[in-house]
Formats: sequence, C-alpha cells, structure tokens
Amino acid sequence: MPVQAATDIAWVWPSSDAPAVADYQTIAVLTDTLLLKGEDITRQPRRRALALWDARVQVIPVVHVQSMPNSPDVFTEVQRKAMLAALDRAVAGATAGWVQLDFEAPSRQREAYLALVKMARQRLPASVRLSVTALASWCLQGAWLDRLAADEVVPMWYRMGEPVAQDYPALHARCRGPAAGFSVQTPPKQAVANRFTRRFWFNERNWVADPVQRFP
Repeated sequence: MPVQAATDIAWVWPSSDAPAVADYQTIAVLTDTLLLKGEDITRQPRRRALALWDARVQVIPVVHVQSMPNSPDVFTEVQRKAMLAALDRAVAGATAGWVQLDFEAPSRQREAYLALVKMARQRLPASVRLSVTALASWCLQGAWLDRLAADEVVPMWYRMGEPVAQDYPALHARCRGPAAGFSVQTPPKQAVANRFTRRFWFNERNWVADPVQRFP
C-alpha cells in the first residue's frame, strides 16, 4: 500500500503573521478567543490583520476557549450559546473545509465539553468537518474519547506530551488517527512524525519575523 503524503498545517496565533506559502499551504488561524470566568463569558476576536501571501492557502479557523478555575462544571446557557456561535461564525472562513475547537476542558467539565462538541457537530454544515485539540494526558485516560463527536482529534505532542507520544500502542484510538500537533522549536523524532498525515505545527514566535523551516 502506498504511503500517504503528509499535510503540514501551521497554527497561526493572534500575535503572528502567516508563514510563507512555500512551507505551509494550509494554516489554522485563531479567529476567536473565549474566556469562561464564573458564569460569564468574554470574547476577544482576532485583531491582528492576517495577510495571505497566496490565494492557494487554505484556512482552518480556530476557536480557542479558556476555562478559569471559577467557571461552573456545567456551562451556562449564555456560555454554551456563545461558544456555538463562535464556531458558527468560523464556517464562513473555513476554506479548507474544517473548523477547529481548541479547548483544554478540565476534567470537571468533561460531560459539558462532550455535550458542547456534540451540539457543535450537529449545527455545522455537513460539508464542514469539526477538529478538536486534545491534551496528551487525555489519550491515556480511558474510553471517554469514544463519546467525542468530533471528526478529528489533534493530540498535542509537544512539551509534556512528547513522552506520551512515544508509547503509541497505549494511546486511545482517537489519538492514533491521522492528526497530531507538534512544535517547530522541539520537533519530534522522524519515526513519531511519520505516524501522522495531518501534522499541525505550533511556533512559539512569529512565523514571519522569526521563520522556522517546516519539519523535517
């Protein structure tokens, strides 16, 4: 069976410009940041203009959610509606056919998170797929990921996740799919990277001001 070529995708956070198209023809752009604090939710849309150097670049809009310690275990209706609305807004810019939810939900909010992802998938058009990021620790925590209604799970294998990625057979099946997240500052071993055909790359600095070549 022929080996499928890998697609390398650059995560572009609010403080960064887009990388050169020669390195990444797909970029995942953080478009909305939502902060859950108590029973409230605040929105911080992307303010830095993003210049795409080539019309061929495909975009995956990313909605980032951060849960503060005093946020409730069960989301309020206002919080739930705001998160779903952010994903709905992202569809207009999803030229790659994907939107992504980046939410490191604490374990106490797990059921609420699963319900949110299920509702989001039901609301999105069939032509747009839902990607979610995952902490490396989630991949070793049993079968709750079986209930995650996302089309794609992107385990983040950089920093503390690197040792977890080495023990590939022990990972939950959802974390052994085609997608994974890596850091260009601390790239993985070639054998680890080769297991994944949709590789998201995190750059701690501005892609343009301090470019880092695509791995490998």
